[in-house]
Amino acid sequence: MAEARDFLRKAENQISRDFGLSIAQYLKSQEVFDSAFSKMENQEYEDAIRDFQKVLSWNHRHTQSYGNLGLCYALMGEKQKAIQAFDRALEIDPEYVPARANKTIILGLKDGEKMLGGKLNIVDFYKKKVEAESNP
Repeated sequence: MAEARDFLRKAENQISRDFGLSIAQYLKSQEVFDSAFSKMENQEYEDAIRDFQKVLSWNHRHTQSYGNLGLCYALMGEKQKAIQAFDRALEIDPEYVPARANKTIILGLKDGEKMLGGKLNIVDFYKKKVEAESNP
């Protein structure tokens, strides 16, 4: 039991330090992010955008929310907004490959042209990064 409390205390301290959020706020932001992601997958882009923006109101440095905002805008044909969102993701994490790759695709589109024909290629970049670092 003491080990569990110690783990939770360390997790709470890290979340507070890294994100400036309490555990409750962090979990709520993750819940809203997951909902937004689901909406994006279901092509409910405007609703997804609102939820990603809500996550960003709590955590201004949430790279994936900016990247997914970029995807939503790109899938709606809003090239400039998509580029701005990808650029912000890359400001936070210059190694965030999905934003860089998607921005390259968007730059090749004409104004108003939609990305990917409405189909998403979903990648959990940070999960894959951790897995790769754990299995050298």
